[in-house]
Amino acid sequence: MKTKPSHTKEDHRRIAMKCREIKKLDEKVTEKELRWMLYQLGVVVYRQYFKKGIPCDVLHPGLNQPQKVWSSVFKRSVDERMIEQMEAQALKELAAV
Repeated sequence: MKTKPSHTKEDHRRIAMKCREIKKLDEKVTEKELRWMLYQLGVVVYRQYFKKGIPCDVLHPGLNQPQKVWSSVFKRSVDERMIEQMEAQALKELAAV
């Protein structure tokens, strides 16, 4: 039996926390900023439902787009394609030694 993707309790907690943050800022930000925050929340919720993570480019949130992953080298989240390139380069350097 196939299982459907779904939100975990942690996902629900993060969504609720972000909604409360946006509500606090509702009257303090411009309409454009409010729309952008809600758009970003929707993108994150959509991608988390399918376990795809945060998109590298929020203007292109499709499920086939790469996600951001944590890099211990850069100490920040970076494009997953960049991580793969770095690993490939490190393997080449090790093979050359």
